[in-house]
Amino acid sequence: MCRALRVWLIGFLRGPELVAALSGALLFFSFPPRGNPALAWFALAPLLAALALVPPRRGFRLGLLCGVAWWVPSIAWLWALIGNGGPWFLVVLGQVGLALYCALYTAAFGWLLAAPAEAARDGWHHVERSSWRGLGRALLAAAAWTGLECVHCRSEPRHAVIVNPL
Repeated sequence: MCRALRVWLIGFLRGPELVAALSGALLFFSFPPRGNPALAWFALAPLLAALALVPPRRGFRLGLLCGVAWWVPSIAWLWALIGNGGPWFLVVLGQVGLALYCALYTAAFGWLLAAPAEAARDGWHHVERSSWRGLGRALLAAAAWTGLECVHCRSEPRHAVIVNPL
C-alpha cells in the first residue's frame, strides 16, 4: 500500500468517522445469517454519540458512511448473479448504487440529528444537559429513524428494497 494512502486512511479512521463505521458494522452484524438481533438495540449508539458533536453537513457524511458500512455487506447476495452469468461490472455497479441509495436514508438521519455548528465547535460543555432536552432528542431520533425507514420501505412499492429494517 502506498504511503499516501496509508496516511489518508489513518487520518480518516479517527474520531467520528471510525465511530460511524463501527455503527454500520454493528447494524450489519445484528441481522441474519451472521448476526445477533440483540446488537440492534445498541448499534446506533456510537453514531448518535458522534452526531452530538458535529454540524449537520458532517452529520450527513457520517450517516452516509454508517449506511455504506451497513449496506455494502448486507447486499452481498448480489454477487450470486455472477455465477448465473451476470457481468461482474454490472453487479458491482448495482451493489454500489443500491448501497448508496439505501445509505441516503441513514445520511438523512445523520443530518436531522446533528447538533448545531456552535455546539460542535464548543464541545460537550456547550450542549445543554437538561434531561428533558435529552428525552426530546431521543424521541426525535426514534421518530426520525422510524419515519425514514417507512419512507424507504414504501418509496416505490413495486421496486422497494425491504432488507434489514430495524
